[in-house]
Amino acid sequence: MANPAPIIVRSSIATKPDIWVGQRVLLQVDVLARDGWAKIKRAPDVEVPGAYMVRLETQGVRLNETVDGSAYTGQRYEMSLFPQRGGTITIPPTDVELEVSHWGDQAGKSAQHIQIPAVAFEAKVPPGAEKLPGLISTTELADRQQWSPEAKTFKVGEAVKRTIELNAKDISAMAFTPLVFSKIDGLGVYPAEPIVEDSYD
Repeated sequence: MANPAPIIVRSSIATKPDIWVGQRVLLQVDVLARDGWAKIKRAPDVEVPGAYMVRLETQGVRLNETVDGSAYTGQRYEMSLFPQRGGTITIPPTDVELEVSHWGDQAGKSAQHIQIPAVAFEAKVPPGAEKLPGLISTTELADRQQWSPEAKTFKVGEAVKRTIELNAKDISAMAFTPLVFSKIDGLGVYPAEPIVEDSYD
């Protein structure tokens, strides 16, 4: 019988069954060490053709498993992807540095370079949305606007500030396409840089 692997690395797509363009897709990465505890020292920056990834600075979820009679302990990490086109989206294999805490006769820590396996999924375009730019897919979307000052009449040269806020569940703020304002005769429009903010619970 072959010796069990000292390190196990897995990657999988946790979002099922249908995945839509603009939807948050959850990538899970598991790292496990035999007779020790494994963790990724720093979450990787990954370029994914056809999607963008949001890396969360979390410590992950601790895992304890028995594989072929051997005890393994490690971490599960989650990263969010947002597909920007329909079809097959492939997350390429990614090199990361792993820290392993050993116990027993081999107590101490060691560093290893490993590769997260590639994984792919299919993204669908919602029917009728084939030509829509900046598509997002969410179960909750809210918007509001504020005017400052709230007066209804102004003198030539006076300024008024309009603030538009968009919020969506399970969507990164980076997924929103910046708003474009049409030219209006007699009115100068000076768009400010958008402010993006994500919150997690």
